[in-house]
Amino acid sequence: MTAPKEPNDAGEVPVPDRRVLRQVAGAMTVLAAAIVATYVVPFLSFARPWKPGDPVPFWNLVGRPFETAPPAERDEALEALAAEVLASDEGPAPAADDGSRPRPA
Repeated sequence: MTAPKEPNDAGEVPVPDRRVLRQVAGAMTVLAAAIVATYVVPFLSFARPWKPGDPVPFWNLVGRPFETAPPAERDEALEALAAEVLASDEGPAPAADDGSRPRPA
């Protein structure tokens, strides 16, 4: 494998060697063939990356943003409590002094 090529005087980076592309394409072909073989050869069914009934792979990345969830039910008791807390004139409760912070001078 050769070292990465530096930009030439014109600032253009040379195209990588085609041998690298062939190696990557070969590795991808072998991987794809191995995955397809698990579905074609019954003996290899234990190594299948996805089985019917399992969640669809990458669904959380691809499909979830397009799902619409039903609107959540409003909890009136919780809303009343939140309004009461916001309407109270009390400030936040003081933090307990455990002696770990230095006192201001």
